Amino acid sequence: ERWRDTFIKSEVSRWLDWTPTVTQVGSVTVTVDYARYMVTHNLVVAYAHLSVTGSGTGGTAILIGGLPFDILNTAGNSNAMGVWNLRDASVPNNYTGVCDANAATAFFMRNNNSTGSGIGALPNLALASGDTIGFTVTYERT
Repeated sequence: ERWRDTFIKSEVSRWLDWTPTVTQVGSVTVTVDYARYMVTHNLVVAYAHLSVTGSGTGGTAILIGGLPFDILNTAGNSNAMGVWNLRDASVPNNYTGVCDANAATAFFMRNNNSTGSGIGALPNLALASGDTIGFTVTYERT
């Protein structure tokens, strides 16, 4: 009982750091400019800003992973859980869309032009050094 009260007071409803991952076929090297999350009961709110320092593989979807807790519902094709922005430094161009739950701790970045797995596949683009990704997600944890 005392441990539970201590945990709840120290971990719930305060911002904590975390480290998201980015893949586009293989792991993409990123610098985490900031990444924070907060848990209130079973609700998780997380946000991050990432600077890409490596490169991905065009024609394949970008997947953001490493969420701090498992997502309760990943079934189906339309589990919008937040918003994202990708700044493509090579064009330059901004892409925006919804974060779509994909796996227990990961989401695809989808927009109105993406099909299947999401942005990176369509529109076809590869992450590259100088690009930035920002997102905010809200979801129910398991």
